[in-house]
Amino acid sequence: MYHYRDIIMKLIRSHYILLVLFLLIALFVSSQINYLLFHSLVELFSIIVAGSVFFLVWNARSYIHSPFVIIIGTASLFIGFFDLLHTLSYTGMNIIVEQLNGNLATQLWIVSRYMESLAFLAAFIFAGKMTKAHNIFVFLFFTSLFLMLVLFYWQIFPVCFIEGVGLTPFKVYSEYLISFIFLLAIFFAIRHKKMMNREVYKMIIIMMTLSILSELSFTFYVSAYGIFNFIGHAFKLFSFIFFYKAILVTGILKPQNLFYSMLENEEERRRQNEFILMTMAKNYPESYLLIVEKNLTISFSTRNREATEGYDTLEELFGEMKDEIIARINDAFLGKQKHFELSRKGQYFQYKTVPLFTKDESVERVLLVVENITERVKEEKMEQARWKFNDFAGRHTLEELLRYFLDEAEALTGSRMGFFHFVDRDQKNVTLQTWSTNTLQTMCKIGKKGPERHYAIDDAGIWVECVRERKPVIHNDYQTVAGRKGLPEGHAPVLRELVVPVFRNKKIVAILGVGNKEELYNEDDLKTVNDLADLAWDTIVKKRTETALEEREKRLRNLETALEQSPVSIVITDKAGRIVYVNRKFCNITGYGEDELLGKNPKILKSGETSEEQYKEMWGTISSGNTWKGIFHNRKRNGELYWEDAVIAPVFDAGGAISHYVSVKEDISRRLEEEEKRKDLEEQLQHQGKMDALGQLAGGMAHDFNNTLSGIIGAAQLLSDSSVSLDEKGEKYVNMILQAAVRAADLTAKLLTFSRKGKVDFHTVNLHELIDEAVSILKRTIDKKVAINVEKEAGNFLVEADYSSLENSLMNLCINAGHAMPDGGSITIITANVQLDDRYCRNSAFELSPGEYIRLEVVDTGTGIPLRIQKKIFEPFFTTKKRGKGTGLGLSSVYGTIQEHHGEISVYSQEGEGTSFHLILPCSRQRVSGGDNSRGTIKGSGLILLIDDDEFNRNIGHDLLTDLGYDVLLAENGREAIEIFIKNKNEIRLVLTDMIMPEMNGRDTFKILRKIDRNLKIILVSGFVSKESYEDLVSLGLNGFIQKPYRIDELSHMIDRVLNG
Repeated sequence: MYHYRDIIMKLIRSHYILLVLFLLIALFVSSQINYLLFHSLVELFSIIVAGSVFFLVWNARSYIHSPFVIIIGTASLFIGFFDLLHTLSYTGMNIIVEQLNGNLATQLWIVSRYMESLAFLAAFIFAGKMTKAHNIFVFLFFTSLFLMLVLFYWQIFPVCFIEGVGLTPFKVYSEYLISFIFLLAIFFAIRHKKMMNREVYKMIIIMMTLSILSELSFTFYVSAYGIFNFIGHAFKLFSFIFFYKAILVTGILKPQNLFYSMLENEEERRRQNEFILMTMAKNYPESYLLIVEKNLTISFSTRNREATEGYDTLEELFGEMKDEIIARINDAFLGKQKHFELSRKGQYFQYKTVPLFTKDESVERVLLVVENITERVKEEKMEQARWKFNDFAGRHTLEELLRYFLDEAEALTGSRMGFFHFVDRDQKNVTLQTWSTNTLQTMCKIGKKGPERHYAIDDAGIWVECVRERKPVIHNDYQTVAGRKGLPEGHAPVLRELVVPVFRNKKIVAILGVGNKEELYNEDDLKTVNDLADLAWDTIVKKRTETALEEREKRLRNLETALEQSPVSIVITDKAGRIVYVNRKFCNITGYGEDELLGKNPKILKSGETSEEQYKEMWGTISSGNTWKGIFHNRKRNGELYWEDAVIAPVFDAGGAISHYVSVKEDISRRLEEEEKRKDLEEQLQHQGKMDALGQLAGGMAHDFNNTLSGIIGAAQLLSDSSVSLDEKGEKYVNMILQAAVRAADLTAKLLTFSRKGKVDFHTVNLHELIDEAVSILKRTIDKKVAINVEKEAGNFLVEADYSSLENSLMNLCINAGHAMPDGGSITIITANVQLDDRYCRNSAFELSPGEYIRLEVVDTGTGIPLRIQKKIFEPFFTTKKRGKGTGLGLSSVYGTIQEHHGEISVYSQEGEGTSFHLILPCSRQRVSGGDNSRGTIKGSGLILLIDDDEFNRNIGHDLLTDLGYDVLLAENGREAIEIFIKNKNEIRLVLTDMIMPEMNGRDTFKILRKIDRNLKIILVSGFVSKESYEDLVSLGLNGFIQKPYRIDELSHMIDRVLNG
């Protein structure tokens, strides 16, 4: 009795336990999920094993000397056949016949098991008697045919299964009988165990034991999902696994353990050796096989093998490799099977030593299998090289990659030099590219330095013969080959060389050469170098492609980065105008997200402000292949309008057709706005310069004019005095003189206001009261069809202003508005407080300071002011009224007044809709002070010094002052006045001095008089005085100022205020 512990330990060592557990779990799960699948898998495995055993044994029957193997192998075909019928007829398969009760499948199962058990019993009973396989096949064929008739035609086979009842007694008893037959087979197997290989014997015993357990399990069969049904099939599966191991695996790997019994005579030994070699030769068609005796002689070898002809010993056959091979053969005589590889002279061999056991388990011979695997090894190395090259290529330059190829070529061929050169497209020149590492380090110095060197193929030596002949060349005796042209200086001697061309599209693109191998180059070397050259070129092309792609991707990344970070908008559309790309700037400007724009047409930005003619022109230009430039007025996502300067150009494909359009746009809204502001500012500055120049002229004219008017008005007032007797006609003419002079004086005042040369008297003014007073006057003077409305929204309505000039400005605006509404309308005066910041003040054309302001709006519903003249309305003497209806100084004087008050004036008007004037004035923090509105003259007394260079004005002034009760001293200029004052300073109470005089002007006269008498009262009387001069004199103590021409009542009030405070 053999110990089965060895087999169990072997299973454990081979990790079979884990495989068995996994297989059991998988089968159990499948049986619970889909029993039909489980059943089919188990049965198909046994069918495949049985069929494979039959084909192995049947094909090797001529060499099999074991009756057991012949009987079992032949019977396996029929066992598998009935198992196949059992599987196909199983309930649910519905292939052979509709079987709803499962009886046919059970009958086929019993038939197959009877045939299996009886086959094993017969095999062991007749184990010592040789039987022909043909006879056994015929017997089993007719037996199977009979059973088929019983089952399918006559249908007289006993019932094995009844639906709803279960197994019949015949089926149960059959299972017991089959188990008994297997037991008898085991009994006879034990009796003939010496005739079998021990390993095969053990596995067959286990296989039959598992079959008995399987049959017994099925006697407890209740349902398809029962545990005993699963156990029975599991035992059958594992029994066939051992059957597979015993027959198939052993028959292929160790045929000597299965196919023959030990025979003692030499003839049988010879036949046995022949059988073994022929059988193994079928498994190793590319190998030659030897049988080695214990004395290490070759007793038999496969015939027609040149490798063993003429050799009797291992030393003769294997030469220097004999020691290694003999050591492995000796291991085989100890029962150890070995696999190993050795190489010799560039050839690679695989060896396998198989111990041939006798029936007493001793080893007297060893089977040596020798296979030349050079081709396979080189292919494997080439494949490994391909992987290494691809990996190397990704991390190194092209030159490093080529040198790596050459080093590998040297290693594979045993060469000591290598080169790789490119062939130009014209096939006339070779570009020296790269040499192997060993070539550069030990063979020669050329190629280490300097640029690429070119050789004309016609002038080069035999190393480019492969290009001329367009095929690989081998020069194993380089020194004697005709056509040599010598070697460059520094080049090592060349003993032999192998050079192959690389073809692509029928043109040579490169050559790869190796040289100076110790042995002769052969066809294997040529194939190796040729394959390596092709691989090198493919890798080069791939490297170049990858490098180009990397460069392209890098350029694309840089381009994408540049596009995304571009300070201008970029849009790309397809030919139909659908957006395929927008950069970040475009999204930021328009407010649209990229996902909202892709696939859309840029017309989503249309605002209606750009004409359709411009769009047609644009499309016509770009669709004809030209570049279009222009400006769009588009609308953002939030509805805001903006201006953009655009350049749109077509993009052409490789065929020259338009594929896309690219548009580069720049938001120029701010630039246009700044240009407009700059233009406006320039115009305002030009206007201001014009106004200043005209102001200078107006100031000079006003001075002389006022001097003249001052005399006229004074004389007229003296005539109208009650002390002078005039008739009715005289009084009429005097009044006419006064009215004309007053009108002339008013015109002069406007000139001075416009020129900002006139003296203004600032006080804290309640703007709302000023508006009320002006409106009360306007309602009596403006056409009744014009309604006047006032909206007082300002909380702070106090301003520092000259009451009269500001009131005149407001009335001037309202009178002009009334003239613009001949058919009636409305004037609305609105006040509101505004806060001006530093930015607004800097951008204004007026001299403004940040702070709180009051905005005064005068809005009418008149005809409006045409745009072309809006910028001219503040120019002096500009008027749209008919001749004689206006002076052209009204709005210019308003402009000057607002400037004088450190404010701003602007106009907004549209023809047919009306006009709105906006006046902005700085707010005051002072309280409102009332003005002196008393009228009439005030008499006085005392001595007054009157200084005026104009004799007419001196005389009129003398008479006016005398009429008011004062004594008067007259001086023609400043020097004369100083002399007079020094003589009479104790009597002189007041000095009235003109401003502009010859020899010494009024300012210098004022300063000298003040030095003489610090308490002297001085009033400045002038037709013109600048603001700066006035403010300077006030700071020095000037007591008062009266503007020429003046009325006698104004003069009396000013003198009284200065003298009597």
